[in-house]
Amino acid sequence: MTGIQTVFIDRLPSRNGLSEETSAAAKHKLENFYYKVGDPDEWIDHSGVEIGTDAVANLKYIAGFLDDRLRARTQRPVTHDQFNTESTLPIVVNAAYNTTYNSFDVPAAIQQPPVLEPETDAPIWVCRQGGIIAGLSPSQRCFIAWSQMRTWKPTEQFIRTIVAADGHPPAEYRAYAPLQHVKAFYEALDITEGDPMWLPPEQRVNAW
Repeated sequence: MTGIQTVFIDRLPSRNGLSEETSAAAKHKLENFYYKVGDPDEWIDHSGVEIGTDAVANLKYIAGFLDDRLRARTQRPVTHDQFNTESTLPIVVNAAYNTTYNSFDVPAAIQQPPVLEPETDAPIWVCRQGGIIAGLSPSQRCFIAWSQMRTWKPTEQFIRTIVAADGHPPAEYRAYAPLQHVKAFYEALDITEGDPMWLPPEQRVNAW
């Protein structure tokens, strides 16, 4: 993760759309960015929640517990213990940036194949390392791995649910759409105008 921070900081001077003040603020934000990996240092203690056979009553108990916990937080120094919320529970295959805390959470569940495979070669995260393997360059393997990570086999009903209610696009779109805004993607796979993956430069987002 520190490697990613370093790349962002190194690229800041070349971001022509930023004023000096904004660039300095962005650098400060990056230098104070922090991340949580695996599982929480301190788990939320749910032992005081009364759970019975009445589903409605259970929901009321849980809501009351969360309200009490939130009020209690106002009586003590600020702490960042939200790593065990719904989207980044250790059992959830997910990762998320928290805008409130300027942090990135990487739960334990996502640290397994196909997302994390320690025995594989480095380009499956970092495009600049490694040599030619099976005729593929490090950058090629990096982008192919990204798309393979998004492989899924959903029902049509599930896709409709994702499109209608989820903040993320369907996986097959996430497999290639972000890459279409990365210059190295075109260079690595020799994608030129007229190819299906080609996106005109004027339509690409170049924030970083």
